[in-house]
Amino acid sequence: LLKGDYPPLEEAYPERAADDFVRPTKILLLGYSYGSLITGSASAEIPECIATISIAPPFAVQMWLLSFRSDTFLSRAAQRLDLYRLFILGDMDNFTKEDYFQSILEKKVPSHNTKAAILRGADHFFRHREKDLMAVIGQWLQSVFVECQGDLKQLPHLHLNHAPMPSASSENQHQSSSAQAAFCA
Repeated sequence: LLKGDYPPLEEAYPERAADDFVRPTKILLLGYSYGSLITGSASAEIPECIATISIAPPFAVQMWLLSFRSDTFLSRAAQRLDLYRLFILGDMDNFTKEDYFQSILEKKVPSHNTKAAILRGADHFFRHREKDLMAVIGQWLQSVFVECQGDLKQLPHLHLNHAPMPSASSENQHQSSSAQAAFCA
């Protein structure tokens, strides 16, 4: 995270009206590949963060990407038990195999409020599967933030109690034939 002394936004942008600067009250962080590792770690430092989406986290090579400090990043990502988390991996990912992905999630990520999705037939880059990836994300968002009724602009008005997501059952093991994704507990 950036650290330092920064002027208030009103001073940095005097041409804008003061009421243009409304601090967000609820933030969803989304990261892809290396960015998914950073997103998870950064979520510990952002109290307004209510959920993270990690697309194609490169768990198998994270040690090199994070300068041999991957445990530090993972432990920071696990600090916030109140966050909703979605991890998405293609079963043909070029860097992380499905069993290793599941192993890391089971060992290092709190299961409370966490879901994993495996997108069948997708590689690390989700080539030609972008719409399926978006469908998986949309389905998860709608299942977690039901009160929004599909309109995420309603998030700032929600009163989240951060109750645990329903446990894995036949109802929650979603299989989408159009997206060919399996949600795992």
